[in-house]
Amino acid sequence: MIDNINLPAIPLLIFGVVFFFRNARLLRNPERINDYVLNSPKAHFLRSKFGHERAVVLTQKWFLPLGLIASDIIIIAGLFFLFGPFLFPEIYLRLVRSLVS
Repeated sequence: MIDNINLPAIPLLIFGVVFFFRNARLLRNPERINDYVLNSPKAHFLRSKFGHERAVVLTQKWFLPLGLIASDIIIIAGLFFLFGPFLFPEIYLRLVRSLVS
């Protein structure tokens, strides 16, 4: 039962790395941010509330860096679930016991 807790490690790592590279690629190229804000359904709210130019600035200044931080946290969680039993056995067992009980 305890061995099955590290099953989400691989999907977390894959999702975190893909999310990180997507945000880093968008952050480096302002034309891609412009296209993203124009075509993304998620950015429609920002466009309607603040206008296109302000939505691009908000995306570049706040949302993409927050996405990079979130992807780092996801990668760290995946690494913890993958290597936690070997590197931090006491912390890992305490976490698993709290999740199982």
